[in-house]
Amino acid sequence: MINIAVVDDSAADVQSICERLKTVAEAEKTEISVTTFSGGEEILYNFKPVFDIILIDVEMPGMDGFE
Repeated sequence: MINIAVVDDSAADVQSICERLKTVAEAEKTEISVTTFSGGEEILYNFKPVFDIILIDVEMPGMDGFE
């Protein structure tokens, strides 16, 4: 199982990323678990060291991916 965090302020982008991840996981016959966060602050304050991959938007209001 691969644990993935997706951090993005755009619901449409989150949906698109999750759909693509699901497609790749199915093609590779790999199980994934995706947790979504709507911003930098949300992942920062709710972070648990369980993610193998973190996909984060670098341009968000407030705390962005660079911060």
